[in-house]
Amino acid sequence: MNGHNFALITGRLGRDAEVKETQNGNKVVSMSLAVDDGFGDKKQTFWIKFEAWGKQAEFLGKYGTKGKAFTITGRTVVREWIAPEDSKKHSSQVIVADQIEFAAGDGAKQNAGSASPAPAYQPSEQSSILPDDEELPF
Repeated sequence: MNGHNFALITGRLGRDAEVKETQNGNKVVSMSLAVDDGFGDKKQTFWIKFEAWGKQAEFLGKYGTKGKAFTITGRTVVREWIAPEDSKKHSSQVIVADQIEFAAGDGAKQNAGSASPAPAYQPSEQSSILPDDEELPF
């Protein structure tokens, strides 16, 4: 089986989005999304780091306020660096967003839009994961 690098997360922004610009003029937002897991006393919150570039960064700059829920689709990358203070190699896993949308049920701006470089994936009949009914073992 070939590996596929695909991430889909829904959560709430931990702070207001701040759009920065690289030396090359590219716009970028780097932040974390709070993702809840479990219920009641067993509920935990995980912070998932992500980056948004270009139009996705501009979209977050316009609509990305603390606590707002978004669904992010993208790919996972590992960023590595050597810290000048301790000369040690460090790494961090980050999701690079390909598409950002308001999460379902997050208020009146839900239908205000999304930032996507390309239309969402629509599987064709040939790419169906499920076999035909007559091929099912039950």
